[in-house]
Amino acid sequence: AGRQLIEDRKSGSLELLLSTPLSVRDILRGQRLALQRQFLWPVLVLLGACGLMIFAGGNSAEFSGGDRPYWYWTWAAGLVMFGADVVALYWLGMWTGLAVKNSKHAFGAAIVPVLALPWIAIAVMATAVNLLPRELRQMFDWDGWPFLMWFGFGILADAGFGLWARHKLLTEFRVMAA
Repeated sequence: AGRQLIEDRKSGSLELLLSTPLSVRDILRGQRLALQRQFLWPVLVLLGACGLMIFAGGNSAEFSGGDRPYWYWTWAAGLVMFGADVVALYWLGMWTGLAVKNSKHAFGAAIVPVLALPWIAIAVMATAVNLLPRELRQMFDWDGWPFLMWFGFGILADAGFGLWARHKLLTEFRVMAA
């Protein structure tokens, strides 16, 4: 998401763009439209494939009565998480595109907080739970606990880092671009 901003800043195009009467929101809207033009069809194909898998898996005769709702809830959560990840990666990618000078560093600075940190938090939490005495560990014997951790940590990371990056972009865009 931030690669074009990095290239525009290196070539001086971003400074030229900032000298026009365009607002920061207009500039970001243009970047969003360019990304949408590039990635909308692949995202729609992915969502269509997910829909087919949800339908095919949900109608499988191998499901027992209680497994089918879990199947649908897992897929629904995955689709919500995918959408939240896309939005968070847009905002964080744009911010890191302004904040760092190298596109590889911007990529890593956007991917790690949104996609890797929730899994690290899950690993730490699971380790901590397994180190608890048996009596306390029984509170976490619910089968939905890993699912809830995955969804909770993922949405928290998306919301936290996405909103932070959005705020930084809207308030400090001109300062960072200069």
